[in-house]
Amino acid sequence: MELNKEQYELLKKLNAVERHKKLIESYFNQKNKEKKNTEDQYRNFKTDYQILKENHQFLRDENENENIDQLTWEEKLAKTYYDRLYKEYAIIDLSRYKSGQIGLRWRIESEVISGIGQFNCANKKCISSDKKIEELKSFEVPFSYKELNEDKIALVKVVLCPLCSKLLNYSNIKKKKKELQKYLKEEKNKNKKRKKNNNNSSSEDEEYDDDDDDEDDSGSDNERKSKKKRKSIENQEISKEEKVNKEVSKEKDQYEDVFNDMFL
Repeated sequence: MELNKEQYELLKKLNAVERHKKLIESYFNQKNKEKKNTEDQYRNFKTDYQILKENHQFLRDENENENIDQLTWEEKLAKTYYDRLYKEYAIIDLSRYKSGQIGLRWRIESEVISGIGQFNCANKKCISSDKKIEELKSFEVPFSYKELNEDKIALVKVVLCPLCSKLLNYSNIKKKKKELQKYLKEEKNKNKKRKKNNNNSSSEDEEYDDDDDDEDDSGSDNERKSKKKRKSIENQEISKEEKVNKEVSKEKDQYEDVFNDMFL
């Protein structure tokens, strides 16, 4: 730090302690000024991570290699990083599985070497304690995403453990469970209506039989046979409905057991 003649004369009049404080104050003022100028100079500069984030694409055009000279420096950097990724299996993020949203990214070299995403569960935060390779399942996930203001879709292969497989299919399982409950409820209401109608028809037939007995006790054999036949048909219909009710209740119990196993 250079001092002019006036500053030098001013410092000579001060004692040692005040002179020291004055010099330190001037030093920090000069340092802060230089720091501010440096920040202003590099304010609009971007880091490599920011450039990659802006120019990265999940799937790039295969014909891009032919026009590589026309790419900007930022696009070339993003393409170089993309070429180093391994795109056979993907790593998946299921933290928002309840809303049906998932995140996917390609594997890097260290993950390929360690077998993550191929011989281990590909879920980013897998909490399953069972890591047996035999129980892992491979899925081709239709991944819909928005990139460069365009809606895109791609089939991506992921490997998941049984627990994470249920998280991936959570929305579909929940939807099917609701549809099953709705179907069983409708069947139950239909069976109730059928039973009610059959009861009404049987009571009407009984009244009709009583009236006939009062009017004419000596009815013909043909009429009696027709009545017996009608009653036997009604009894058969009632037995059929009871059988259907039993089958519906049995089917309901089976589906409930399946869904209870799924969500354990």
